[in-house]
Amino acid sequence: RAVICGGEVMEDAEVARRVAARMARQEVLQREHPPEVCAIIDEIAFHKPIGGLEVMVEQIRQLIEMAEQPNIHILVIPNDLGAHISLSIPFQMMGGYAESQKGAVYIDIPKTPLVLEKDEDLDHYGSVYRRLLAAALCPAESLDKMHQVATQLTRQIEG
Repeated sequence: RAVICGGEVMEDAEVARRVAARMARQEVLQREHPPEVCAIIDEIAFHKPIGGLEVMVEQIRQLIEMAEQPNIHILVIPNDLGAHISLSIPFQMMGGYAESQKGAVYIDIPKTPLVLEKDEDLDHYGSVYRRLLAAALCPAESLDKMHQVATQLTRQIEG
């Protein structure tokens, strides 16, 4: 909810619709045969207190819980890496669900999300994705980093 609102003025019904859509997308991960998911998150996202520190801790703990599932891989790009190729435009790559589909790239821009399916777009974002994978911490180090940040934020709350 806090991310969706993000300072933008919108009707309560629109906020509720967007929150419901995001929650419904997460339900896919609970299916009997869930998809394989790899999320690469910049560490700086853990230090932007959207919704307040308590909400951030809750979100990080949810990510930790999800990362412990065999089909979900959450990788963290450490702050000390500095600037990287995906800082300006977050995107999602989705694999094809049939042999005739190569996949798509989804860019969640408010009001006008983009879905890219051209080969040159898929090749470009595939290259970006591979570079992000190479820059990210391994899964165990990423989990350690998330635990570390959650602990630091909890201390700030209690402090």
